[in-house]
Amino acid sequence: MGACWSWREAEGERFALDREQARSYRNDAHHEMVLYQRDPV
Repeated sequence: MGACWSWREAEGERFALDREQARSYRNDAHHEMVLYQRDPV
């Protein structure tokens, strides 16, 4: 039971980390798009 709990905890932590990375990636892409629209080269 203890091992199963730690496995679920590790999976949840990895999933949360993946979500955080995906969110920061979208924010970076949106930020670059906004900069490009505001100051086109």
